[in-house]
Amino acid sequence: MTLANLFAFSSVFITTAIETTHTASLRFRAENAHRLPRSQKDWFFYHRSRSYAAMHAAVVRGVKRGVGMCGYVSLFLGVENAVDVARGRVDFAGSLLAGGVAGAWFGVVRKLPMSTTALMVRNGLWYGLLYGAAQDVVVALKGEPVAWIDPFVGRVRARRRGLDPAGSLQEYDR
Repeated sequence: MTLANLFAFSSVFITTAIETTHTASLRFRAENAHRLPRSQKDWFFYHRSRSYAAMHAAVVRGVKRGVGMCGYVSLFLGVENAVDVARGRVDFAGSLLAGGVAGAWFGVVRKLPMSTTALMVRNGLWYGLLYGAAQDVVVALKGEPVAWIDPFVGRVRARRRGLDPAGSLQEYDR
């Protein structure tokens, strides 16, 4: 969970800082348009002040959004783990439910209207399904059994291990 939070924080922080630096720089210029510098020395201090104001706004907003994203990632991973432990197996259902819960929590925390919250839940369910299916495919590629993938690849896997699809040993001419 720590690695996922680190990745989420850093990616959100960087993108938010880039966006906020630009908007804060424009805001500083608009707020100080009535008193533009007159000498070269004044322009130096103007640009330095603008850079500091933009950097400060970017760091504050980037940290705020990054910590918020860490909360949603922790919620998603915690719910996914709780569902997997409760069911006794790891598959896409835990990720599906975790995505829906994270989307619902996002809508509630942001005080979105019910229709928008429903959209967030639907998007969370889709992203959870995609994330869970990708996890299951990776597990299946490692050779471990996955309940919903085995009917599609069970025969191929059984032939590679020297088993027939029913599970009994058989010899192959190679």
